[in-house]
Amino acid sequence: MKKALISPNEAPIKYISGYTEATADTPSEPIWSDVPNSCRVAQIEDTVFEVADPLFWTDVSDELATQYIYYDTVDQVCKLVPVDVAPPTT
Repeated sequence: MKKALISPNEAPIKYISGYTEATADTPSEPIWSDVPNSCRVAQIEDTVFEVADPLFWTDVSDELATQYIYYDTVDQVCKLVPVDVAPPTT
C-alpha cells in the first residue's frame, strides 16, 4: 500500500468526454468535462511526511498508484480518471 498526497484546492479534475463536430470553417474541438467530487492527487509516496493544510495523505493501492488517478471527495478513495475520448479521424 502506498500513500497519496491529496490537494483539495485543485479541483475538479477534467477529462475529454467528446469532440465538437468539425465544419468547413472550424476543426473539431475537445469537450472538457469535470469529474464530479474530484480533486488532484499531487504525489504518491511509500512513506508520508509532514504537509501543510489543506493537503493530506490517504492510502492508495499499489495497482492504482501507477495510473492517472484522482481523489473522490464523497467516497474518500482514489479512483481512475475517465479515459479521454479519442479524437475523430477525418
